[in-house]
Amino acid sequence: MNTETRLAALEARFAISELRSKYCWHTVRGARDAVLELFTDDAAFENSRSDPPVVVAGKAALREYFARMKPARRVPLV
Repeated sequence: MNTETRLAALEARFAISELRSKYCWHTVRGARDAVLELFTDDAAFENSRSDPPVVVAGKAALREYFARMKPARRVPLV
């Protein structure tokens, strides 16, 4: 693997880590709009820990789902 490819892979891993951190940060605070901005228009969100499990797809459905968000009592496990 050449240096450029390795650097691109490291940058991608760092970006994913930052995205996960931002999601947790905003979720704990109940910052709905900030959480929603982390998703693309065609994103899907899956919460397998809820009963029953939840799958939400598309920005409009995500907006509706996160509208009920409240500050978390615990840091989300991502």
